[in-house]
Amino acid sequence: MTPTIAASPVQAAALRRTVRAVTFEETLSALQHLIGRRVTVKVTVGARGAPQVTIAFIEGDLLRTLNRGPAVMPDLDAGVEAWDEHDAHFVVVGHASTGFYLSPQAFHDARWLSDEPGGALWIEHGPDIVVTVVPAV
Repeated sequence: MTPTIAASPVQAAALRRTVRAVTFEETLSALQHLIGRRVTVKVTVGARGAPQVTIAFIEGDLLRTLNRGPAVMPDLDAGVEAWDEHDAHFVVVGHASTGFYLSPQAFHDARWLSDEPGGALWIEHGPDIVVTVVPAV
């Protein structure tokens, strides 16, 4: 059975209103808890109120998250804490090493799309990119 993803902006807006927001750290933790599970990932772009375009649709096992280092280069004398805060992560889905990036600088918001554990995760990455991760049932 393939998970479903909201097909229209109206459906997506209704889902966004019903759920609790989560932080960047909680989002990474949630994705790490999905490692080994089959997921469907949909990446869309488009400004709010404008048509959305799907630029990626990926299905497969969530294999790992890779710390890709600073998405924005901190000052060299800033210390280890600054480097950790700026780390981008690449989430690998499927054996073709496809996936998507998340960085704390571009991260805007994330929320669960249902009250049930293990439901879909809606991630707003920047003003115009939305990543939806739906675990298989």
